[in-house]
Amino acid sequence: MANEDLGYEELVEFFNDKAEKDNERRKRKDWITKLPVILSLVVWSFLITVWMLLEQASPEVEWAFLAGFGRVVFGMEPVLRLHWNRTLVYIAYIFLLVSMGTCAIAVIINKLRMRRKEDRYKKSVFIVGGISVVAFVAFIIRFGSLLF
Repeated sequence: MANEDLGYEELVEFFNDKAEKDNERRKRKDWITKLPVILSLVVWSFLITVWMLLEQASPEVEWAFLAGFGRVVFGMEPVLRLHWNRTLVYIAYIFLLVSMGTCAIAVIINKLRMRRKEDRYKKSVFIVGGISVVAFVAFIIRFGSLLF
């Protein structure tokens, strides 16, 4: 179709489409658009680390069978820790703070990349951010007296 056959509206639309195609520099996803998903995976690893740290910091539980077996066979009492390990609880607290900060950074990066129609918010960032905030509140409720 030649340009002479086009009306004014068609010409304007033709040149606007051409200008939009020329301005489109992002041919594929770059690393900045993938960064929120990567950061959400990092936050998941932080939350798993917090869970493992709290498991290690918890007081030890005596199992009656094993304690009785140790007394009878080896003639010794089991050594149990009856309190929370404060150092590991502090480290878990720091990991929770870092995970919430990482979620905030991921949300900011995701918000800054919302310039085109195809750009979408990453649901995984908001899900892990919500879980991180809920875990932080539960952590403060449970261990607030131990930390402060």
